[in-house]
Amino acid sequence: MAAKNRQRWRFTKWHEHCGECDRKLDSRDWYHRTYGTCDSTCYMYMVGMSWSDFY
Repeated sequence: MAAKNRQRWRFTKWHEHCGECDRKLDSRDWYHRTYGTCDSTCYMYMVGMSWSDFY
């Protein structure tokens, strides 16, 4: 019974918001859970970088 409850909790949908653009994040997406942003562009902006730093 306990394993079944854990399984249900793992797939329960909850949302947080991106630290940069305020989009909803999904708990099932590895990138969203790890970095707290919706994509690599928002992560770069959050840490103070931009695409022009690479050119």
